[in-house]
Amino acid sequence: MLIQRTKDIALTYASKGWHIFPVTPNQKIPYGSIVSKGHLNATTSADQITEWWTEAPNANIGLNLEASGLVCIDVDSYKPDCGFDAFIEDKHLPKTLTQKSASGGTHYIFKAYPGDTYPGTLCKGVDIKYNGYILLSPSSFNGRPYEWQNDLKPAQAPDWLAKQPPKAAEPKTPLLPLHSFKQTRLLDVIANEGWHNTVLKRVGSMVAYGDDDDAIHRFTDGLTLQGYTSEDTRAEVQRMIDGARAKGFGTELARETSSELIKSSRGDVINNHHNVYVTLRDSAWGQVFAFNELAGTKMVLAKPPGERGNPSFFKPREIKDSDYSRAAKWCNKNGLPTVNKNVIIDCVQELCEENIISPVRHYLEGLRFDPAHHEPRLSHWMERYLGAKPGSPEERQYIEAVSRLSLIQAVARALSPGCKADSVPILEGGQGIGKSTAIRVLHGAEWFGDALPPMGTKDASDYLRGLWGIELAELSFQRKAEIEVQKAFISRREERFRPAYGREEILYPRRCVFWGTTNRTDYIKDDTGNRRFLPIRTTKVDFEGLKASRDMLWAEAVYNYNQGEQYWLSEDLVVYANEQTDERIEEDPWVEVVQTMLRKSKEISLKEACKVCFQELQDQHITTMMTRRMSHCLQMAGWRKDGRFNSGPHRNQARFVKEAEKAFEGDDAHERDCF
Repeated sequence: MLIQRTKDIALTYASKGWHIFPVTPNQKIPYGSIVSKGHLNATTSADQITEWWTEAPNANIGLNLEASGLVCIDVDSYKPDCGFDAFIEDKHLPKTLTQKSASGGTHYIFKAYPGDTYPGTLCKGVDIKYNGYILLSPSSFNGRPYEWQNDLKPAQAPDWLAKQPPKAAEPKTPLLPLHSFKQTRLLDVIANEGWHNTVLKRVGSMVAYGDDDDAIHRFTDGLTLQGYTSEDTRAEVQRMIDGARAKGFGTELARETSSELIKSSRGDVINNHHNVYVTLRDSAWGQVFAFNELAGTKMVLAKPPGERGNPSFFKPREIKDSDYSRAAKWCNKNGLPTVNKNVIIDCVQELCEENIISPVRHYLEGLRFDPAHHEPRLSHWMERYLGAKPGSPEERQYIEAVSRLSLIQAVARALSPGCKADSVPILEGGQGIGKSTAIRVLHGAEWFGDALPPMGTKDASDYLRGLWGIELAELSFQRKAEIEVQKAFISRREERFRPAYGREEILYPRRCVFWGTTNRTDYIKDDTGNRRFLPIRTTKVDFEGLKASRDMLWAEAVYNYNQGEQYWLSEDLVVYANEQTDERIEEDPWVEVVQTMLRKSKEISLKEACKVCFQELQDQHITTMMTRRMSHCLQMAGWRKDGRFNSGPHRNQARFVKEAEKAFEGDDAHERDCF
C-alpha cells in the first residue's frame, strides 16, 4: 500500500510541472540502473514515472530543481553553528512551501526567476540548491523520513536570494585549479550541480592554468557517466577546451604557471612554494612523481635525480620519506639553500595530482571490441575456460549470466569506483585444478590478491588498495558475528580509514571485486543473505585459452558496460541462484539426531529437545549457545517456532511445532470433510 502511495505521490508532483526521478531507497544517490544520467533524466511524463516506480517501487523521489523552475534554501538548523537566524534577521523571508529533511533541517522551496543564478551558500550551515536536486516526502535517508511542514504553494524567490553580478571595477577571481579537486569529490559535486556545469568550470580552470589538452582529457576521462563512453566524454570536453581557449583563458594566470622565479628586492631567489614548485617541475623531478588512482598512493615512476643505480632497472614504487629529503637536497644545490621540507612535501603533492595514473582504467580504455568483427565470448568463457558444464537449459542460462556479470561488474568498479558490485562468483571444484590461478590470469598478477586480512579490520581496508580482483578462499565462518561482518564487508562501496604511517584519514572508493573458491559443496554456514554468492561448478581450467582470450574478454565487457548492460541477475535467475546456495548450506550433524529422536513429537521446547536428543544432558548443562544451535537445527529439520507455551512445565518457553504434522492434520481434516 505504501509502495503504491509513493508512485501516486510522484505522479502528483509531476502534475504540478515538477521534474521527478527515482533515487536509491533510503539514500540520496540517483537510481543508477534506471536513470543513467541521474537527475538529468528527471521528467514530468506520467508514463515514464509509472514505468520507473513499477521497476523500483520502493525508490525515493528526487526533484530536479532547475528543470522545475524552483530553488531551495537548505538550512541545517540541527547544527549548533548554523548562522541562518542571524543572516535573515534583517531580510524578508516570504512564507512558502517548507519541508523537514531527514536530518532535521528545513527546505524552503521557492519559484525561481528565469535567468537568475544563485550562490552555493548563504552562510554557515545554509546551502542554496538550484542546479542539483533534493528529495521529496515520503522519501527517507538513513531510516529517517522527509516530511512536509505545510501545504503552501512555492512563493516567488526574494530578490536578495539571487546572486548579484560582480562589479565591473572588481578584478575577476580566478577559478580554483582542477588539480586541487579529487575525482571522487567532483563526482559528488556533479551529483548536486550537474555534469556539464561542473566539468565546464574545471576545464576552464585547467586551461587557465596552462594544462594541455592531453592532461585535461586524462583527468576528465574518469568523470565519464554511466551509459556514456570515454569517447563521448572526450568529444564534449574538447568542445569546452576549444571554447575556453577562444575566450582567452590562460592569460590571467600565465604568471602563476611561468618558469620565472620570484626574487627579493636584492635579487635573491625566495624560498617559497612557487619557486620550489617551479624548480622541481621544470627539472627531471617533474617526471618522477604521480598519483596512482587505483592504489590511492603517491608514486615514484622514474629514478629520482641523484639516486644511484641504472635507470633501466628502476621499478615504480610508493614515495618514501627519503624522496622528500633527496628533493630538498637537490633544491639546496640549485638555488634554494634553505628550503623547508614541509614545502617540499606540499609541492610534491601538487606534482602528483598533476600526473594521475590509473593502471586498470588505462588498460581497459585501451581495449577495443567491435561486435561486427570480433567473436562474442563473454557469455561462454566460464564454460569454455573453466569447464562449467550446464546440466539443464536453466543452468546454462544461469552460467551465462554469471559469466557476463562477473566481468562487467569488475569493469564497473574500475571505471566508476565505489559503484554497487557485491556479487561474489564462487568457483567450486577439486583441489589443484587451478581455480585461483584462473582468477589471477584474468585480473593480472599485479592486480590480484589472495591474502586478505580479517574482514572488517583496518588492515583489510588498506589491503584492497591497488587490487582489482581478490580471492576469498574457502569462505567459512562459525560464529554469527563473523558472518555478519563478512556480509557487511563484501557489500561495502568505500573504505574510510587512516593508513599506516598516514597523516590523515582517507576515503577510498572501492575499485575491486571479490571471487570465492572452494573444494567443498557444503561451505555456506548461514541460510540468510546468500544472494551475494553465485556458485559455479568448475572441472578443468584452460589456462592457455584464458590467457589468449583475456584482452578480448575484457574488451567485450567494457563494450557492454558502456552500452548500459546490467551487472546483476534478473529476478528469475535470483530464484535459481538462491536454490543453488541452499543446496550448499552446511548441515549440522544435530539435524539428523533431531529427525531421529523427535520423529514422534508434535510440539516441543528447546530445552526439552536438547534433553530428548541427548538423554544424558541435565538442565544445568544446557547453555544458551546449545539452545540457539538447537533452534537452528529444528528449523532445518522441518520445525517452526509457533509462539510460547501457555501452561505446563514449559510455560513461557518458545514452542516449536512440526510443519509436516500441521500439513498432515490439515489433509486429514479435509478427508473427514469429504466423507
